Amino acid sequence: MILPAGYALSAPIATILLTGNVILQSTTFIPSTETTFEFGNGSSVRVENPMRIRGLPDLVEPHFLGAGGGGAVFSYQRQYTQKEMEHPSEDKVVVKFSWLQSAESVRNECKVLNVMEQHHISGVERCLTQLENPEDHRRVIIIMEPVVDDGISNLNELSTKAALTATKTLMTTLAQMLVARIVTADVQPLISKSTGKLILIDMTEAKILPEGKLSDIDVALVREFCNEVISFVPGSFARISSATFYEELHRIEAESHEFLDDNVRTIIESLMAIE
Repeated sequence: MILPAGYALSAPIATILLTGNVILQSTTFIPSTETTFEFGNGSSVRVENPMRIRGLPDLVEPHFLGAGGGGAVFSYQRQYTQKEMEHPSEDKVVVKFSWLQSAESVRNECKVLNVMEQHHISGVERCLTQLENPEDHRRVIIIMEPVVDDGISNLNELSTKAALTATKTLMTTLAQMLVARIVTADVQPLISKSTGKLILIDMTEAKILPEGKLSDIDVALVREFCNEVISFVPGSFARISSATFYEELHRIEAESHEFLDDNVRTIIESLMAIE
């Protein structure tokens, strides 16, 4: 059974059976509840309201966003104290509960996001913390931001203005990731339909490439990553996407003296070629 959006659970403990993957189905919880989700893959997730994590404000009002290969994903509202209100962060956070079989890939997601933060890469999530799942210490929970409430994945569904904003963010992020030697498979953009704000989500398959000459496998990963990112750009924005990429690349190289790997440069030049 999938509860309709906005449905409030009145029992202190409720069990919901979900079969298969569920994407962007929103479920709202009343205060002071503990709810167990049971999934078709045999995994369960216990969701507490409020959720208390050391170093963060209390997290309240969980909403179920979806489930995939990495785990089950919820959004939570930060409940600030009066003192914390003086320096507020994002209002909401993303909480991902890994499956047992995906725990290592979710740990990797947080690690790679932390490296991206060190490189000041924009257009990606920020991993705030990682902790063991109290239900099963072999599983992991990660807390991320931001939350995109009106997110879609297709730039062609946006207004021209929003699509242009998303395209520029996407190509800026691509340049930053490539210079930092970070790629991922199964690229998943999430874009605000109203503003065009774009982030890449689900970095469970992201990889930090080793220094030095790239192996043939790594070159293939780079090509697949670049090809997939560029495929999201509407054809009418081909020139502006190429210009945005090279503008950001030149900025990074001038300011940080970090340079694109020669093999990566060849790949991107072939993919960016405009008739």
